[in-house]
Amino acid sequence: MKVALVFPPLADATQPYSSLPALAGFLGSRERHEAILDDANVEFVRHVLTGRCLEAAASRIANRLSRMEDESEPNGRGADEYTRLMSASLKAPVVSEDIDSAVADIKCRETFLDLSRMDRAKRVIQDAIEVLSVSYFPVSLRSFELSDGLSWDAPEIDRLARDRLANPILAFLEDVTLPRLESAAPGAIGISITYRSQVLPAV
Repeated sequence: MKVALVFPPLADATQPYSSLPALAGFLGSRERHEAILDDANVEFVRHVLTGRCLEAAASRIANRLSRMEDESEPNGRGADEYTRLMSASLKAPVVSEDIDSAVADIKCRETFLDLSRMDRAKRVIQDAIEVLSVSYFPVSLRSFELSDGLSWDAPEIDRLARDRLANPILAFLEDVTLPRLESAAPGAIGISITYRSQVLPAV
């Protein structure tokens, strides 16, 4: 039987997860099984750290700012969101323009011999993650933590799992991961959840 083993977002993409390759090796040693590995976590990071995705995030931020400015003066959590949106809106144009070269630099061996080049690339990537996170406030791509206004109970997770506007990973899964799995046509799919940050994407 063909088995697909999926490692969902969101975990540290710089520390590859070794358990699924070990399991794939074990399954491969059985004559009747074929294992397919899908590191959706790494693919998600590659997918969102692009100029195209940052431009879309900037558009979401501008739309949200416009709606908030049409409403009453923000206070409490609304004021916090407004402050973050304003900060991200100022960074978004520069980050959208620089992210593709920063990602290319961080993959380049020579970058690690040039500290200023590496620092610049890391700074752009950090700013990009901030812009992406703010565009989905209060969900954060830094650690995929939910704000105090949300909970980790099943109804909340189920609601967020279906909401493209609130769930930054849903569009990626629907557009990239699921078509790839459907094309592979496995007889079974295993989803490995190691961190709490992977619960919502797994659902």
